[in-house]
Amino acid sequence: MIDNVKTDIETFIKFICRLYGNEWYENLSIELVDLPGGKRLVLKHNNPKENNTNWYLRFSAGPRQGYFWDMYGEDLQSYEMVLWILCQKLPRPPGSKFK
Repeated sequence: MIDNVKTDIETFIKFICRLYGNEWYENLSIELVDLPGGKRLVLKHNNPKENNTNWYLRFSAGPRQGYFWDMYGEDLQSYEMVLWILCQKLPRPPGSKFK
């Protein structure tokens, strides 16, 4: 069941990528990362033009609040949360040559 939901959501993400016209969106993937504390759902950007560098989306609650790309991912908790985040304007990942 989870695999079917993930496939449907990744298809929807590709639709959002084309809707927004940002080519770097096509390098996004949703992954369940297994960590000692349990599994975390993360949004990952793989940049094939920068030696396949991986960047993970995080949220800062500090002075510069908002989403940013970092080497460590944040648990996004659900696929619905990932979709909500993708519908917002995200910053470009580092090294991205696209709009």
